[in-house]
Order: sequence, then structure tokens, then C-alpha cells
Amino acid sequence: MLLFCPECSNLLTTGKFPDDDPDPARQGKSRFECRTCSYEVPIEYHWYERRTMKKKEIEDIMGGAKAWENVDKTAIQFEARMSHRLYSTSAQPVGGIGGEID
Repeated sequence: MLLFCPECSNLLTTGKFPDDDPDPARQGKSRFECRTCSYEVPIEYHWYERRTMKKKEIEDIMGGAKAWENVDKTAIQFEARMSHRLYSTSAQPVGGIGGEID
């Protein structure tokens, strides 16, 4: 959670009151402070917020399994013999075939 300064609308950061603060109750305690103006507010209790974020679904960039059904296939033999086919596809340039890109 982000907190913003009510005086100048900048982001508040956390810090500590100095040990030589005039108010002995605030010495060494935590605070939210603005780095632009002199706004500060003591943190008087444990401050936390827990949110569970929902994960996005992963989009298939290459078009999924159907995009590889009608591509050129070449029979080859690798030394590791893990696969016997090489799949390839080509992308058309932005300006068309033989077009120039400015």
C-alpha cells in the first residue's frame, strides 16, 4: 500500500524519529515522512496489508499447437536422436515481401 502526503501529494517513506527529538515519547520510533515537505506522522501500531494477487493467464505467443500443423517439415537425423523432424516457419516483413521499411 502506498501512502501519499496530504500537503504536497508526494510518496511517504518510512523513517525513524531522531534520538534527540524534543518529545521523549517519539525518540527512536518509526514514522511516515515526506521527503519534499516537513510532513511526518508517527506509526503507532503495526502497519501491514496482505493481498493475494490473481495470476494472469499465459498467452501463447507463437499461436499454440494449431499454428504448427501446416508448417514445412524436413526429415533430419540428430546425433542425440531425440527427434526426427525439423519444423520451420517464416514471418513476412512488415512492408510485405520485398518491401522496404522506413
